[in-house]
Amino acid sequence: MASVQDTLVSLQEPAAAETRKPASKLQASDKYRAESTLQAALEKSVSGKDRSWKNPSSGASGTITPLKTWKNTSGDFCRSYRERIKLADGRMISRRGVACRTADAVWKAA
Repeated sequence: MASVQDTLVSLQEPAAAETRKPASKLQASDKYRAESTLQAALEKSVSGKDRSWKNPSSGASGTITPLKTWKNTSGDFCRSYRERIKLADGRMISRRGVACRTADAVWKAA
């Protein structure tokens, strides 16, 4: 089974177009909560239904919203999603992603 560290889908560093790296401002415990919530949302939530997380010790929080589900040409389920994170300093991160479900039931960036 892959570890949470191996399956970080949503918290990879932002694309080159973004000069700042807001994901690096999250604590390890924030990243863990965000990734756990992402995995649960993609696996269990219907499209359009938010799943939230909050880290009381850091003040960071976020929501994951699955948007669309389909099968790719290999027959794997894929989902697009929106992620919103409020950093402890009040800054917001909003981005979209796509992940596909692996044979071992882990969602990975597509």
